[in-house]
Order: sequence, then structure tokens, then C-alpha cells
Amino acid sequence: MSQTNLPQRSQMASFERFDGEMIVVKSDEAMMRVLNPVGAFIYERLDGRMSFTDLVEAITEAFAVGPEVATADLERFLEDLSRRGLLAGHGS
Repeated sequence: MSQTNLPQRSQMASFERFDGEMIVVKSDEAMMRVLNPVGAFIYERLDGRMSFTDLVEAITEAFAVGPEVATADLERFLEDLSRRGLLAGHGS
């Protein structure tokens, strides 16, 4: 995942917050993914307007982690979403 992209949720996926977590459903595959609070925080912001760097800054501010940790975690999370077809342009 390029750090210059503007990551965006797939239009084929819908999401709902529940008990501090988030459930993401990809309707065309009847696939569901449960996100923890950090994942939910990120997924809500994948609107195609925030850059990777913007997302890292938001994570460091919201969760009091260093930029290195936020960068590594965000890269892994976006790769996982991409593999599952939950990002626009990645199997969506």
C-alpha cells in the first residue's frame, strides 16, 4: 500500500458500530469483519480525503502511540483490508 494514496472504503461494504467495535459487511460476498476500536477509528476515516500521513497523525493523537508504531500498524491494517476487498479499487 503506497503511503501517497488516499485510502477509501469499498462501496460494496457497509459498517455499523456495536459495543465499541465495528462490524464491516461486504454484501457481494456475505463476508463480515469485526474491527476493534482502533480499526473502527481508522475505517471511519477511510473516506478518500485523508492521506496515509494524515491517518498516522490522527492515530498518534487519538491513541498516544509513536509515529513508527502507528505507521507499521496502519500499513498492516490497510493490507488486511485490501486482501479482504474492503478498500476501493482492491477487489471492491
